[in-house]
Amino acid sequence: YGRLLAHATIILREPTNEGPTHNAPPLVNVRHFPRLAQGFHDRPAVHELVRARSRDRFIGDIWIGQATLQLFPSPFEEHDKLAPVRVGKGYRLTFAYTVDDLETLEDIR
Repeated sequence: YGRLLAHATIILREPTNEGPTHNAPPLVNVRHFPRLAQGFHDRPAVHELVRARSRDRFIGDIWIGQATLQLFPSPFEEHDKLAPVRVGKGYRLTFAYTVDDLETLEDIR
């Protein structure tokens, strides 16, 4: 739409052994597959809370520094309503893992 939605910066200062913690806790996601047939839109084929079972986690070199994040309003999006109250440290790292199983926590249909 020709609009700037976000602007982020990070000034990397030094390597560190401590990285962001949001990669460590188990993540819960929603799996949702709607029915597209007329009259069935309110009854999804799948609607459940799941937790990924991961293995072979890899974290590369971690760099830490100062960070900023600004979210700008848009007439088409609401993302700026979720703007952070404060921005902590910034990190640069490579992170990878394999997900080959899911644990279904709840069927919410």
